[in-house]
Amino acid sequence: MAVTTSTSIKQRTGFPWWVGALVIPIGFVATIVVWGQITKALGWRQYNYDTETAQAMAAGIPVGAVLLALMVWLWRWSGWTLQGPKIRWDKAVWWTLGIYLGLGVLTFITASSGGASPDIRLLVSVLIASIFIGLNEELAFRGFSVNGFARRLPVFWAVVAAAVIFGLCHSTNIFSGSAPGKVAIQVVLTTFMGLMFGWLYIFSGRNLLLVALVHAIHDFFVVAPTTFAGASDDSASALDSLFAWAHSTVGGIISATIPLVITYYGWQKYKGYTLEQALGLAPAPVTDEAKETSEGAVT
Repeated sequence: MAVTTSTSIKQRTGFPWWVGALVIPIGFVATIVVWGQITKALGWRQYNYDTETAQAMAAGIPVGAVLLALMVWLWRWSGWTLQGPKIRWDKAVWWTLGIYLGLGVLTFITASSGGASPDIRLLVSVLIASIFIGLNEELAFRGFSVNGFARRLPVFWAVVAAAVIFGLCHSTNIFSGSAPGKVAIQVVLTTFMGLMFGWLYIFSGRNLLLVALVHAIHDFFVVAPTTFAGASDDSASALDSLFAWAHSTVGGIISATIPLVITYYGWQKYKGYTLEQALGLAPAPVTDEAKETSEGAVT
């Protein structure tokens, strides 16, 4: 079902909806994969994402900066707006921020409980890399993909479609040396995270910078504990790495439940809505119950 979008959302369109929905996010990931293969062929130092995630993130800062400049240029050229008519602080936004900051603090307490101290230089590099990752991926998968899909789908399905693309694109981590089983887990987890980021984007009035901040906080607190002395991605600690955390019962429940609860909330709040209706720029759709009530009043 195509969704009609007025000029208040559409504005100046530099390319068709499918370019933003599919081509740009997939092209963004393909660029990273190709760059990795080029550096590998040239014999530059490579990092295995299974054991050296923090080092690999730090080494990717330069290409992250270049990609961010390219993504911002594409965004400006597209003419699409960065956010809705105003920033909204839906209760889901507050809950999400609170939960992630709480988990982050718990992560650091756990990592430092044995008296270990982090490699400060590596820790700062992970922080910088997390910011670049948050900005780049949110521009690609929420800024372009959600807005692109929303030109042809109701907002609920636009968020879901962009989340699926987000998850599937993480399967390319297999080219970075990750084990297939761990890549499969990451695809599932990132699809769930894509749902959460997508709804956070809609609930906040398309505040892309806020979503990028939450994304950066997530990535930083997932990887930061591995910068502590003696820590690695193979640690048995359930909070030491993304993969160990995902394998744990508590981590698996949390990582799946939060996005699903937020998605259910989004379904209840915006079922059948277009993007404009979700942002309050167009009247809400008339529900079947309202129609029946109206018809009953007329008769």
